[in-house]
Amino acid sequence: MGGLTTQAIKQGFWRDYSRAVPFRAQVLVSDERSQVLTNSLAIFLTLVGSAGALIWALEFLKGLKWLFITLARLFRRLVRNRHQSQGPIQLQTLRHRGWISEGVGNTVREQGGGLGVIQAAFSHLVREDPSQPSTSGAGQASIIGPGGSSISTAPTPPRGSAAVRFNARQAQRNFAAEPVDFLLVSLALFAVILWLVGVNAAAAFAARVSTGSTAVSSSPHCGIWQASQKADVVTIGRDWEYDAESRAGTYARQCYDAEAGADGCHLYENQSIDFFEVSDVQCPFAGQTCRPGPSSAYKLDTGWLDSKVLGINSKRRHLFRRSTTCSPVSTNETYVRYETDSVGERTARYYYGNIGQSGSWNGQRSPYTWESPEMFEKKISSPTYSVAAFRSTSDRATSYILPEFRVPNTTVTLMIISSGMIFHLTERSDPIFPADRRTKEPVGDSYRWYNSRHHGSVLMCADGFEICSPDNQTCYNWQTRPLPWSVTDSAPSQPPASDEEEAYALLYHAGLHSNTYHAIRSRLAYGLDAQRHVNQHLSTGLAPEQWKSEARLLFQTSLARMQQDVYDIVRGTASHTEGFENSMPPRYRGMCKRVKFQSVGWSNLSLFWLLILPSGAVLLAGSSRRWKGELVAYVVGRKIFAKPAKRLAVMIGNGWTGLRRKCRAFWSSGWFSGWFSGWLLR
Repeated sequence: MGGLTTQAIKQGFWRDYSRAVPFRAQVLVSDERSQVLTNSLAIFLTLVGSAGALIWALEFLKGLKWLFITLARLFRRLVRNRHQSQGPIQLQTLRHRGWISEGVGNTVREQGGGLGVIQAAFSHLVREDPSQPSTSGAGQASIIGPGGSSISTAPTPPRGSAAVRFNARQAQRNFAAEPVDFLLVSLALFAVILWLVGVNAAAAFAARVSTGSTAVSSSPHCGIWQASQKADVVTIGRDWEYDAESRAGTYARQCYDAEAGADGCHLYENQSIDFFEVSDVQCPFAGQTCRPGPSSAYKLDTGWLDSKVLGINSKRRHLFRRSTTCSPVSTNETYVRYETDSVGERTARYYYGNIGQSGSWNGQRSPYTWESPEMFEKKISSPTYSVAAFRSTSDRATSYILPEFRVPNTTVTLMIISSGMIFHLTERSDPIFPADRRTKEPVGDSYRWYNSRHHGSVLMCADGFEICSPDNQTCYNWQTRPLPWSVTDSAPSQPPASDEEEAYALLYHAGLHSNTYHAIRSRLAYGLDAQRHVNQHLSTGLAPEQWKSEARLLFQTSLARMQQDVYDIVRGTASHTEGFENSMPPRYRGMCKRVKFQSVGWSNLSLFWLLILPSGAVLLAGSSRRWKGELVAYVVGRKIFAKPAKRLAVMIGNGWTGLRRKCRAFWSSGWFSGWFSGWLLR
């Protein structure tokens, strides 16, 4: 297959471990074959299943006939004779009084199959009344009421509206004379109709044998591709990182807040990873460093999730949790100072780190973190934002940040955000995207507002990534805890990794770049949502707390990066990049077939339903033979429902006599019967 059809996937039988055990077995076939199979199955179920279900329904009525007739007689006679007996009526006296007839059950085995079963089912309720003349040769019938009295039913109706009105009146009279028997017969026929509808619904359900387009990758290019030591590592690595970050950012922007199934959002097993947000949480940094106060931070958290949301398909999957807590931080004289550089230019220097033992942070040897021109005259004259991003991880001795900004077991990202010649329509109090000063002269018909600060604002985020074992007994931060096994061990003599090890290796690499730093380090200002709202020199449409919107988008980008990195590993996305080589250890090659994603041109068929639906239809049709129907009628009518029905009838007759009397009095008042008659004759 070609065209837009996804290539390099496992065809045929495979197991989807995210489903319940009976439904794990899947068969991946092309869309064309899937349509042929599901349509054939629907036709088969309709022809075989419907016929079998009809015969079963008719045969089943044989068993229920005894129950219906017994209940109808007991209801009538118990209520009628209740006032003549002293004390409750005992079950053993019913047969002596002749209220239960053995002949009712015996007729079940004397009837043939087909439509004759309906006649047998209601032969004790409906029979021909010779005392009534027939009309146009049409036979009449009567419902046998108490004491052997008969209630005429409608003759075979001639065509025309008059016959319809006659049938409606006759039905109303029959219901008024003996509502219990009338309703029992109607309910039985209604049950047959429901049964047939259910069978046809099952035939339509055959289309749901197709369980989607999820496929397991089997790409020969699978691997952990990295820049070779022989290549220009810096240039190639940066180009690849920019591309990866841009793809994740674009996907997060388009798909994370979009409706399910939005265009361009069908690549991964799940369109997005769910998370929750909490505002005004405790500042993660020490001292009075958070702005505007110690309880003004913003947290985003996925909670504990099964790694199947990343498409990892394994029996023993780990749990993971991604969280980010962000807050604007102080820019007072302790951290931001105006100094003169080597050429006499006044600059704003930011002191948030870089004075540790190594004297270096992110490869720069300097006593300060960053410097930018002082902005008295708005020297950044272009309508854009300027972003500088840095990180410090708690597991690297060479990375240093001031003690008050250290958060154990996290990656701390520092973003210095400055604004150029950008104006706003209204005043803004956002600590990162402020507009606190009005222009001296109106622009057009209104004034403009801008950021009068002479330095940038600082936003810090602390990112955490935790992993729990499949049994949920051992949880740890992946940065600080030694790995239970080495994911970089390339010794060929070692045996293949287990399912659990392979699933962990995928999750480990998914978390390597899932943080705020790797969501903005390459794109910088182009990674900000605020930059998209700038048109020429005017910014419009920013949220009141735009810094939270930025933190949210960066968190979504980091989650999309997890999905993307897992996909890139198994699909070998970087395999064709010049200067890259595969660094995957040989013992972990099995994880190349442990990831699911959405394919194009392929459909899964549930092996469970492929076997159960046709087998059930054949069994239904084969077991609906006459002798089997008689056995069912005997078991259902005489063994299962007999004694409970008798006891239920006695209980109702003893306990609900008063209610029956009130209901009859209500019926005799004529209100309901008049309404019902009018409804029938409309």
